[in-house]
Amino acid sequence: MWSRISFGLTARGPIFLATTFAFTIAVFGSVSLLLDAQRLKSSAYDEAERNGEVLFSTIGQQISDSLYFDDIEQIRKDAESLILQQEISRIAVFTIEGQYLLDTDQYKVPQGGIEPDLVRMVRTQIEPLYRLKDNKLQFIGSIGFDGGSLGGLYFEFDLSGRLELVDEAIRERSIWGILIVLLTSGLGFAIAIASGTARSLRAIESNYKELIEQSPLPNAVFNSEGDLRYANPAFVRLMSRNRNFSESNYRIFDDPGLHQDNVMEDIQRGFTSGPVDIPMFHYTIEGDIDDNLDAKGDAKGDANIDPLWIRAVVFPLRDQAGEINEVVVTFQDVSAEKKTEEERQKFNVRLLQTQKLEGLGVMAGGIAHDLNNYLTPIQGYGDLLSRRLSGDLKPFADSIMKSAARAAELCSQLLAYAGRDTQVKKVTDISDEVRQMSELLRTSLSKKATLTQSLASGLPMIMVDQVQLRQVLQNLIINASEALEEEVGEISLSTGVRTLSETVAQSLLPAQQRPAGNYVYIEVADTGVGMTAEIVENIFNPFYSTKFTGRGLGLSAVLGIVSNHDGGILVESEPNSRTAFTIYFPATEALQVDSTTLSTQARARGLYSGEVLLVDDEEDVLMVGRHILESLGFKVTVANNGAHALDEFQKNPGIFRCIVLDLMMPVMDGEKAMEEIRNIDQDIPIIVVTGYSGTDSTVRLSLSPNVTVLAKPYLIDDMANVLATIFPAQA
Repeated sequence: MWSRISFGLTARGPIFLATTFAFTIAVFGSVSLLLDAQRLKSSAYDEAERNGEVLFSTIGQQISDSLYFDDIEQIRKDAESLILQQEISRIAVFTIEGQYLLDTDQYKVPQGGIEPDLVRMVRTQIEPLYRLKDNKLQFIGSIGFDGGSLGGLYFEFDLSGRLELVDEAIRERSIWGILIVLLTSGLGFAIAIASGTARSLRAIESNYKELIEQSPLPNAVFNSEGDLRYANPAFVRLMSRNRNFSESNYRIFDDPGLHQDNVMEDIQRGFTSGPVDIPMFHYTIEGDIDDNLDAKGDAKGDANIDPLWIRAVVFPLRDQAGEINEVVVTFQDVSAEKKTEEERQKFNVRLLQTQKLEGLGVMAGGIAHDLNNYLTPIQGYGDLLSRRLSGDLKPFADSIMKSAARAAELCSQLLAYAGRDTQVKKVTDISDEVRQMSELLRTSLSKKATLTQSLASGLPMIMVDQVQLRQVLQNLIINASEALEEEVGEISLSTGVRTLSETVAQSLLPAQQRPAGNYVYIEVADTGVGMTAEIVENIFNPFYSTKFTGRGLGLSAVLGIVSNHDGGILVESEPNSRTAFTIYFPATEALQVDSTTLSTQARARGLYSGEVLLVDDEEDVLMVGRHILESLGFKVTVANNGAHALDEFQKNPGIFRCIVLDLMMPVMDGEKAMEEIRNIDQDIPIIVVTGYSGTDSTVRLSLSPNVTVLAKPYLIDDMANVLATIFPAQA
């Protein structure tokens, strides 16, 4: 019979009561864990919905700005940047008719369209809609500009990472639950021992001790005075980071690593009343190991020491009289969790800053495009007047040209910030380029500044636009000189090569995908006044400046140029301390600098003949372009959009010697018009005139046969130089 088992497991025996008690605790703990798991998952979904709605608003605003300017390349760049955020797995943009403009799941030009039902939902719903499918929240909604709808946005918010964290939290709480069950079971069996079943419980006590010994959680037992009485191996391993730790004389109240942020107060409360759950805290390590850590507990220099972060539970054990005899302290090493959280926070900060800068870049690029359209007739007519006027009136025309040239320079800096300025990349030795600029750079310094150079030789080559590289160097040198604030100081300029890990490469600004590998760097450092963290966060914003005078576009242009070269920027500065800007460019496999350069284009020396088709949607730009071409000898036919140009060309395809074509136009844009014209005549020269001279589309078009790109605003000489390359016999 069951009543004869040697353990005394009778219906009324103490072991039966103890086992029933343990079983009840286990069932209660399991149900609690199950409910807690459901709560954690529900919380993860709710948080994802809130974050997704915020992201939809942010992404929608960026993409609607780009759609307004018909800039699909910028939309693609925005999408690729957002994909870097691990929780976004797909982004698609479609027209109000449902046709894809962009889909990150399609590597080529997107084909097909989104489901008609979803398109109807976008047309009828004001707020974005979402649904859960395969651990992904799918968001879809309308994006527009100034109250009008431009199309729709769809993206997938991947919850896999969040759910993994939830599962990890559930596993962690399960361990704590098991520990509580073990402790309560031990208490029940202790009661059974007091009831006279010591012989049968000795084996159970042995098993219980073995479980504590083998537990991955660090456990220790202290007396009421804080002296260590028992520590399992996991506790000893954890505390071995402290060179002063000794099992024989360790007293928890005397551990200086616990005297911080109310941690010791919580421990003392656990010793007197308990139980107390102590949230995550940094355990400051004492002894020789601490020599490798800074004040924050982070590793100094190359020291391979990670800060120790701990979560703790403290609860007392009482005797039959209710007096506290011993106290159990359980530590949990959560350093890896803390490090992951910090890395995610840093990445999110960089990503938000990059998104903000990209949004400003879209705005800056759009402003520069419109300004270039306004400047084209100003500079064009000013050039015509300057050539035709003489006497007292000519200086007035020259002043107009100088002011327009400064405004054009401002537009160029805005386009550089937006990553849309013209680029001619060449294989370059960065140290040689700096040597060639040395004298020019010294003229940019204040008289009290000393420039020292440390230029490495034999560096790998980089692919860079040399004009833009000089602009980056000059801006950084001027910025460093102004940081000295007319005081005596030193500016250092150095070059070299470093091998960056993927983590370090992606930590640079702007936040974008960069592979691990060799990067050639140039560092400009000064001994000036330094910068606060707030200033560092804003220095790349256009028009932000800490000086009373200045436009604040220098560093904005630097960021745009570096980003357009797939490079990155590291800024190191503190108030009243050294400031260093380090620019990284990916190294190329080229062994030597390509010495071939383009020869200077010849200016047209005589008048041309024949007819030119001039296409632009801006009336003023169209008229000044007509006057410039007529001054060079051409007869000009004008059209105000791509469709109009196609009609004119189809009427008399053989009479035009070349076509001067704007890119961004209503009805039919320049790229589509060019495609249609090429179907009629593949060989006719086409000059693409655009305020966005450095975009992917203009670079792609410039590589096409018989296509030349001319940036707005342009002068008579600029047009003449382009024509000289097309019709060299007349140059």
